[in-house]
Amino acid sequence: MTLVNATIGFVQESKAENAIAALAKSVTTEATAIRNGQKIRLDARELVPGDLVVLASGDKVPADLRLVSVRDLQVSEAGLTGESLPVQKAAASLAVATVLADRINMAYAGSLVTFGQAQGLVVATADRTKTGRISQLIERSSSLETPLTRKIEEFSRAQLYIILGLAVLTFVVAIGKGGSWVEGIRDKY
Repeated sequence: MTLVNATIGFVQESKAENAIAALAKSVTTEATAIRNGQKIRLDARELVPGDLVVLASGDKVPADLRLVSVRDLQVSEAGLTGESLPVQKAAASLAVATVLADRINMAYAGSLVTFGQAQGLVVATADRTKTGRISQLIERSSSLETPLTRKIEEFSRAQLYIILGLAVLTFVVAIGKGGSWVEGIRDKY
């Protein structure tokens, strides 16, 4: 019975992982870029540093961009900075030491344009973006231990001890009734 449950669990997890992988492949971010004076639509993975990208309301920012032209642009950076409200952006020069959350002249990959329009130069793509660096740090982390995961681990350990205790008790009772240990196991399974 345990082997059947393990097999079913393995098959279900495998199917779920394949479905997630297929979904990830189907979800691509497209960008509008200006190359050789022409506006073109392309996959965000084809962007390179130095490309000029056009942003409009509803767009997902395809790469880290240094904004060069802005018209009433607001960007939701909640996934990166934790800000609950969209941030007003401007094409201003800032000090080099300006903290990430205050860089109003940058639009970061994965952010969502909630209002306005802008043009920006690609300064980083893929793993070199701020979001990509965070993703790399999370991958390097050996384990993510939170209070919830600690409680679940404690509960699981306690449950294991209870089950093992009940199994030993059942085994001892079977032997105590005069049967052999083989009969005690066979009668229960």
